[in-house]
Amino acid sequence: MKLQVLSTLVLFLLLAGIVSAEAFQTGKIISITKREAQVPNKARSDQPTSNTTDDYDVVIAVGGTNYTALYRHHGDLEPAWTQGAEVQVQVAGKTMNVKKANGKTEKLKIVSNKPD
Repeated sequence: MKLQVLSTLVLFLLLAGIVSAEAFQTGKIISITKREAQVPNKARSDQPTSNTTDDYDVVIAVGGTNYTALYRHHGDLEPAWTQGAEVQVQVAGKTMNVKKANGKTEKLKIVSNKPD
């Protein structure tokens, strides 16, 4: 009897672990806004800065919530990421993993979320 209870408990914990592992879901890009470049105080001069990283606020609706995430990128924005586009996303705490068109995953920092 104890073995059966223990086996059931172990099976339940394994299933709970599998279910809790967040799978990728389909999200929809609501908006993408490029942030203004932030120049450090010591670098405020007429000289151009060497910062080639652009910051974007990307709002993605998934599972009834609008997530605003920070996307830091060198160069042009991911071409497939446009307003209204569907993307595969995985929310894990304060991080959102977004699959790019090439299948690679981009990690974005979630800065806010609110109900859809």
